[in-house]
Amino acid sequence: NTPCYSYYSWDAATLGSGRGISTDNTDAQYSICPKGWKLPTSRTTSAANWQTKSDFYVLAHQYGLDSTTSTSESDNGFYTQAGPGTVPNFLLAGYYYNGSFDVGGSSGYYWSSTSYGNSLYARNLYFDSSYVNSANSNPRRLGFSVRCLVAE
Repeated sequence: NTPCYSYYSWDAATLGSGRGISTDNTDAQYSICPKGWKLPTSRTTSAANWQTKSDFYVLAHQYGLDSTTSTSESDNGFYTQAGPGTVPNFLLAGYYYNGSFDVGGSSGYYWSSTSYGNSLYARNLYFDSSYVNSANSNPRRLGFSVRCLVAE
């Protein structure tokens, strides 16, 4: 049995509320998450208080990211503590683009609510068996997974 994953562009994941955002580290106002839930935030080290204002950094740090000065590192801690077959079980769902599915089973990509630099890119969590980046950036048109968090 092959698992079924859902993939969303960033515009779809943010219900279009992020479409016009072109400022780095700005969060979209809405998401596809159910009421009482939200898309995680993501920040770079250049943002004020980025360690506490980045949901993905907090998650990555909780489950294996050791660095306190960077959002990423070459380490398998996140993979072994939060990746496939663990709790919270971030799947290696790969991504979808232009009719093709890629790197499923070897990499995980999860959209955040946070923009990156210009209106063509947004931040995401990326991980594989040897690397984790809680503030990765990719084109908004790619199809990534989402993981909703309880809104505070």
